[in-house]
Amino acid sequence: MRAATPVGNQEREGYSVNRKIGAEREKLIYIYIYIFCFSLVTMRIYVHVREKVIALECGDGTQDVIWLGNAAMVHYDASFGRKYGSPNCIQKEGGITCDPEARVCDLLDDNQHVFAVLDGDD
Repeated sequence: MRAATPVGNQEREGYSVNRKIGAEREKLIYIYIYIFCFSLVTMRIYVHVREKVIALECGDGTQDVIWLGNAAMVHYDASFGRKYGSPNCIQKEGGITCDPEARVCDLLDDNQHVFAVLDGDD
């Protein structure tokens, strides 16, 4: 059986410093990956409800289009949508009506403007 060779303090300290640097570098890599991935999948849609423009963060956009209208109404109406209810439809610029059951990411682009049409709107 071989005897263990003693390791000097400098060698031990150098090893622990290298481990700390490696751990810090690894943390930074994970942070960069996290930021990069989430910056790619965050959609923002601007919903026009009468005179207001409401910016909604949609994450990866897997919600239904009708969710945009309901979420915008919560921000528009102080009674959280109870006064006006859900919008009749969501329209793109140019008056194109969106399918309410379609996914946001399939129909709309990031930073796109849409219009929530309520009862009484022309």
